[in-house]
Amino acid sequence: MRRLNGPRAYAAVFAYKCAVTGTMFQLHARPNSMPEARLGVVISKRVLDKAVARNYCKRLMREVFRAESSSLSGTDIVARPRQPVTRANAAAARAELSRLLREACRRCARPKQAHTASPARS
Repeated sequence: MRRLNGPRAYAAVFAYKCAVTGTMFQLHARPNSMPEARLGVVISKRVLDKAVARNYCKRLMREVFRAESSSLSGTDIVARPRQPVTRANAAAARAELSRLLREACRRCARPKQAHTASPARS
């Protein structure tokens, strides 16, 4: 699993303006030129005020990303929780994040270039 490195990588994903939102998470995605997907995590102290809770949420997001990474190739993803993720709602969080990862990859994928034939010369 690869991670997004540095503020420029995060800024590029946010600037692409392709996001998928659920009740617990918001994912921003952008196609990349690499064969594998990269993940960035942004967690606000307003959403999860305790460091232990933020770390648990990060571990959960990375775990789900690792499980889904084979189907996400060529995509940079930044995930941010919208509400607290705890052990009590972890199963629902995993299911939603998995669904949102697939949807973000599908919706924000690079559009296929149509092959245009060059005009025939007369």
